[in-house]
Amino acid sequence: LTTHATLTKLTAGVREVDDRLALGIFAQDLAQELPQGDQALQYVADTVRRVDGGVTDERCRTTMGSLGLVGEKALRPIGALSGGEKARVALSTFCLTPCNVLLLDEPTNHLDVDSISALLDALETYPGALLVVSHDRRFCDALRCTHVAYVAEGRCVLEERELRDSDFSIGDKGVTNAAEKAEEEGAALTAAEAKAQREEERRVQKLLSAAPKKIAKLESAIATAEEEIAAIDGEMLRAGSDLDALKDLGARRDALQEQVDAKYVEWDSLEALLGETLPA
Repeated sequence: LTTHATLTKLTAGVREVDDRLALGIFAQDLAQELPQGDQALQYVADTVRRVDGGVTDERCRTTMGSLGLVGEKALRPIGALSGGEKARVALSTFCLTPCNVLLLDEPTNHLDVDSISALLDALETYPGALLVVSHDRRFCDALRCTHVAYVAEGRCVLEERELRDSDFSIGDKGVTNAAEKAEEEGAALTAAEAKAQREEERRVQKLLSAAPKKIAKLESAIATAEEEIAAIDGEMLRAGSDLDALKDLGARRDALQEQVDAKYVEWDSLEALLGETLPA
């Protein structure tokens, strides 16, 4: 984590800073610069405490766990972690360090869907300014940006607007964005309608990111529950005319079946959501 503006060299233009700036920079190759011999948890805690001495080990472990560094992984030497896990160490430090301006360079590289979701949750409540460079369309959509900057014809153009499909067009590369009119995107929405629309888009994007892993978990849970139901059916046959036993087994079976039915409904909903996003 870089927290000093002078460490980021400019190739053009002017940067004005003062003692009110607390700049945090998360770059996609930052994980390679970590001290490989340090324990992951100790590195995160020591780094964050240089800025905020009140951060506890428990808070560090909670943040690391939310990003996928659970259990003994947090206690391993950084050099013993995979590339993705090293990225999560750097991201944990980044999330815990108080900054009022954040620069993120391809932050979702090496992160799984759960870690990306955790990062989005953290950024949702972040009160400062955020600048993101990313090719991850779903991540960018979920951020609900207020400004878009693109590089074209040797210069960078900044516009106060939301993302457009053409921002991710390989053929366009943003060159024609300046000539596009807001009216082409449909009738203007009220502030409240626009906010509600962004909230719904972010909710759907989070669901889409998590859907494959969620479906796998549902499939496993359904298989386990159906095995339990089959076992109960066997017990009911063996119970014969024991009414008390049959009543108890029947109640257990009904409860399990209700859970299975609910999981199938959730599975179908996720499959339908994924189906709507697939190209025709």
